[in-house]
Amino acid sequence: MTDAIPYTTIDRSKVRSRSACRRGFTIVELLVVVVVSGILLAATLPRFSTALTAARIGRVSRVVASDLEAAVSLAARQRRPVRIECDCANRVLRVVDRTSGAVLRQRTLSGEQDLTVGTLSLSSSVGTASTVVFPSGLVASTLTVTVGEGSRTRAVVLNLSGAVRIN
Repeated sequence: MTDAIPYTTIDRSKVRSRSACRRGFTIVELLVVVVVSGILLAATLPRFSTALTAARIGRVSRVVASDLEAAVSLAARQRRPVRIECDCANRVLRVVDRTSGAVLRQRTLSGEQDLTVGTLSLSSSVGTASTVVFPSGLVASTLTVTVGEGSRTRAVVLNLSGAVRIN
């Protein structure tokens, strides 16, 4: 006796057609996904750009604050007054020895990608574009350095006692 499988007829209603068994996406479905992704990207790109600009301005203001603190330290360490001045057209901030005129520290805010700003301005409480830091840590006049890009600006203030604050 053999164990033969009996021949039965195939019920064609239970068999799927060849095209129904295919898996994947049609070109129309892929185009819809690409169009929707493009619309979402176009909607979020301006906010992303604004956030990057704000982060860069914040980073630059922290670097400028660090440079102003370093100027106070340099005056105390050298036991000689230093002058903080700005070449705002070229976006350069300098710390200069007041007696010899030697540049002790210089920061250029126009060439490097991470530290590039659109505007740099320096103002003091007496109306000059520079101030003097004495070895005792005292400053001749309150100094405000403003960095900006477009409508975003941050002000770094060096007050008369030599303390630095970012606004």
